[in-house]
Formats: sequence, structure tokens, C-alpha cells
Amino acid sequence: MKKNIFKLNISLLSDYDEFLNANPDNWNIVSYLNLKYDTNAALAFSKFFFPDFVEKKGCVILDFLFDKNIFKDWFNSYKGDISRVEYMCNMYELKDYFHINDNSDDDTVYWERLFALGRVMQRAWQINLKLLYPDRKFKVVLVDDREMDMYYITFFSISSKTNRAIK
Repeated sequence: MKKNIFKLNISLLSDYDEFLNANPDNWNIVSYLNLKYDTNAALAFSKFFFPDFVEKKGCVILDFLFDKNIFKDWFNSYKGDISRVEYMCNMYELKDYFHINDNSDDDTVYWERLFALGRVMQRAWQINLKLLYPDRKFKVVLVDDREMDMYYITFFSISSKTNRAIK
């Protein structure tokens, strides 16, 4: 019996079926990765799923998004409300990860791929935050606003005082 944390819809991968049909007896996801990427890409991709975090004034922020001036502005704007500051400072639009090299001609497939990536990242970040900050509770959310052509991921602390999350 197979077990996994995330089930990947292989049909979302461009060229996968074409290579599978050409190599029906010895083609799998590792073969696909070996054909498409190298160890440099694999190591770089690991930071999607295992990002670095920094702590500032009680807030946990993704290191690659941290900007001291932006942080200061949100911290002052929300009067130190850690959950709200984290929500805003950790917000990242998923399509920005691959805006240079996206090769999808089909809008539906593009969004399906983006949603799949978002779900994987959401799960990975939940696991990371739980392991790195065992005494805190976080919520990792995906926000889908296709009317604004936006799909982003963010996370924030769930306050133990109020036991509520930002909606």
C-alpha cells in the first residue's frame, strides 16, 4: 500500500505522458526529474519546501521576504498585532515563483499546476513551522482570487490568547 503526504496529479506535468508512452516499462517520477533537472535545481527547489525563517519582535517571517522597512510599516500599522503582521509580511504570490519560465499555453492547466504547487507548499510549510516552533500554532493559507488574477500563500500565528485566526 502506498502512503504519501501529497498525491501528485502526474498529468499536470508537461511531457510526462509522452515519455511514459515511449518508455512504458521503466518510466517514473524520478526518471522525469532526472531528465528535466540537475542537482543544482533540486537543491534550490528544496528552499520552496524548507524555507529559512527569521524572528523579529515576536513575528516569524520568511527570510526571503523579510525587509526591515516593510516589516516596520506593517508592525506600526497593526500596532504590534503579530498575527496580522505575519500575514502581510509572509504573503507571496505563487505565480511569481515561475513568471519567467512558465510554458503553459492553457490557462486551466496553468492554474491547476499553480494550485497543486500551492497545496504542496502549504503542507510543507505547516510541517516546517510545527517542527521549528513546537510551542506556537500557525495557520498556512492559500488565497485564491482569480478575479484579481492572484493566488498567494501566507502564514501567521494563531494567538493563544484569543485562539482565533485571521480570516
